Amino acid sequence: MKHLLIVGSLAYDDRDELYRLADEIIGEENDSVIIEGGAAGADMLTRDYALEHGLELVEYAPEQGGEMIAYVKDQNGIALVIWDEKEKEVSQRIEEIRQAGISTQVWSTKSGWFL
Repeated sequence: MKHLLIVGSLAYDDRDELYRLADEIIGEENDSVIIEGGAAGADMLTRDYALEHGLELVEYAPEQGGEMIAYVKDQNGIALVIWDEKEKEVSQRIEEIRQAGISTQVWSTKSGWFL
């Protein structure tokens, strides 16, 4: 069972891109658990993705970032962060996730590549 945290930029609205990235990471594992941080943008698209794909969803409120990261770490999960390379809050979240030792992929909406 794969635990995947997806969080990111508040203004992000590219549903097709997020779904493609999540599909690439999850692959054929239809027993995956999706974790999202309760904010607008990438987080809400993540919620939609989990519900539309019939996957277990674990939701956190934005102020529960530390608890969310601890959960992902405890589950030996991985993270996908969608970032416009501008939002400082997302930059800080990337650092927190990486400091926790969680395998993290950061997708740049600016360049269209993983950083």
